[in-house]
Amino acid sequence: MNIDLKGRPFYLNDEQIEWVRSTISMMTLHEKIGQLFIDHSGGELDEDYIKERCHKTCAGGLRYMNLEKEDMRRHNLLYKKYSKYPLLIAANIEAGGNGALKGGTKVGEEIKIAATGDSSYAYQMGYIGAVEAKAVGCNWAFAPIGDISMNWRNPIVSTRTWSDKADVVKEMTCECIRGIHDGGIAATVKHFPGDGVDERDHHFSFSVNSLSCDEWNDSFGEVYKAAINADVDAVMAGHIMLPSWQKELNPQMNEDDLMPASLSRELLTGLLREKLGFNGLIVTDATHMAGFSSRMSRKKALATAINAGCDMLLFFHVPDEDFMYMQEAVAEGILSVERIDEALLRIFAFKVKWACSDDQLPPLDIIGCERHLQIRKEVADKSITLAKHKEDDIMPISPEKHRRVMIMPVHTHEGEFFKLVSASLGAVSGARATAEKIKAKLNAEGFDAELFISPLASGTKSSQYEYKSSIEEFKNKYDLVLTVAECSSFNVTQRLSWDAPKGGFEIPWYVYDVPVIFISFASPFHLADVPQVKTMINCYDSQDVTIDCLIDKLLGRSEFRGISPVDVFCGLPDTRL
Repeated sequence: MNIDLKGRPFYLNDEQIEWVRSTISMMTLHEKIGQLFIDHSGGELDEDYIKERCHKTCAGGLRYMNLEKEDMRRHNLLYKKYSKYPLLIAANIEAGGNGALKGGTKVGEEIKIAATGDSSYAYQMGYIGAVEAKAVGCNWAFAPIGDISMNWRNPIVSTRTWSDKADVVKEMTCECIRGIHDGGIAATVKHFPGDGVDERDHHFSFSVNSLSCDEWNDSFGEVYKAAINADVDAVMAGHIMLPSWQKELNPQMNEDDLMPASLSRELLTGLLREKLGFNGLIVTDATHMAGFSSRMSRKKALATAINAGCDMLLFFHVPDEDFMYMQEAVAEGILSVERIDEALLRIFAFKVKWACSDDQLPPLDIIGCERHLQIRKEVADKSITLAKHKEDDIMPISPEKHRRVMIMPVHTHEGEFFKLVSASLGAVSGARATAEKIKAKLNAEGFDAELFISPLASGTKSSQYEYKSSIEEFKNKYDLVLTVAECSSFNVTQRLSWDAPKGGFEIPWYVYDVPVIFISFASPFHLADVPQVKTMINCYDSQDVTIDCLIDKLLGRSEFRGISPVDVFCGLPDTRL
């Protein structure tokens, strides 16, 4: 395939192109294979270990986060020091600088940005994430997300996308790309051919974009065309099938031939490269995800992904084993050196543009600087959304009207891995921690707020039937109930989970007895599980600045300004009652 290194998104000159070609011509096969991989560091800072790791893998890229800024910069610079070739260092800056390092500025996930109704904040989110990532040595953003929230049950994109409307996603995506570029690093749109249609998570299973060719063209196709025209540098191939276009481009294909995009020549070479004209780098989503490995053995999948059109593979499984698989594929004629060299042309052109001239890093004190924190505060203030409001007299709340407040934390059942990940990222630990903060702030305002503790959860009741208590007593004891939900969207479920499923008081079935305000700090789609509530607020995250802005709005010191970027009623008639 012809690669135009002078065209978008590379724009190389003759001298740079000559360096790319001559560098590739002098590489060993081991080095060439290593350059196809993005390594994943465990955060080690031992210089001897890093030197040995770089020599062993000769990886073309690296990704890690979750170190403090001084250590994160040292870590990245050591990897650059001992890499034989310029190194791409990526960061998941989907919400701001927090995706690059511990302590980076989280401006807000895509849906929170879109809820402001102002695309300039998409630019700012991209810019802040990029400049903070660059300060610690990164040169590549795995952002923005160009998925469309077409299915409220989807567990991945509920907050990790701008909207359920293609035109909003397109505008916000392009503004974010512009911000990332102005921040000094490369941008990647993901997850091609588009997540948000299926309700499954391709971390754990296959996922399918079931749109027809025309439907896809008018939605995801428009987003990707706009991103390409905005000079997006890379596209991340998701482990997501698109049967309509796969069969359109290969009429002989049968159902058994369907592959996720990361393994599909029809989608990557046929649709993305030939139909949409994308000339830049294609990288797989993480190759340890089940959506990648469930279609064939890893030994076969690695070579298949490169042959399909991917240029880089995200993460080794076991480096020695992956090298063996790739070398065997070359020896057996399954993967040609010519195809590897073609991928390397894009990889090194990408490096020339973004990895060969990033020695001048922004100062570390730009991370979490006053300007970035001010943008974060503006986003929090403008995004909080009064998503449903059927009781005009419930707000503003006040100690005079609602002194006795019961706060009901509601959660989801997370696996132990996701609890560990949340803790490692410095995330607020669930609804109870958020509810505790709200309780303290309300009590400081003169309320008498307390936290609900389930008798079942505490072990003081042996069955859900012993859990029943008097409705009249509950009515006489409380003036207001705040139901606080924090259910992560990056999980196998975002649905609410109840300790007493047959009528415990944490389920707000008593909305006609005690005023209830339901507040979500993650998923915007909880009305599907609590359609009876008359007032629902979407905050989108539980950062301290978000909670502060929420309190101001509950007390009437600030107006609700957010606009729902998605259908919070989930297309259901009862949620509007």
